[in-house]
Amino acid sequence: MKDLQMPTAAMLREADGDIKSIVAGVLNVAIDIESQREEALQQPSVLRSEFTREMEDLDVLKQKFNANVKVANEKQKEKMKKVKKKYDRSGVNYVENED
Repeated sequence: MKDLQMPTAAMLREADGDIKSIVAGVLNVAIDIESQREEALQQPSVLRSEFTREMEDLDVLKQKFNANVKVANEKQKEKMKKVKKKYDRSGVNYVENED
């Protein structure tokens, strides 16, 4: 169980939700565990999968950002409509484009 730190279901039932012993066990052998991440990243398939996952996360972030920008633009348009409605009277001219 040195490399596989997850206890069995029977062990969890015996502990009655007390995971202090499990955490202590993990911390005791943490020094001996090597992740071998550097060696794994040298394989092209791992590099591709990590790059693809990062690209997918970036796409999700872009979608959220664009949605937030659209919401902010709509709010701004609504505010401008209210301002125009409030001050729309004869003698007041709005300039849409300053160019």
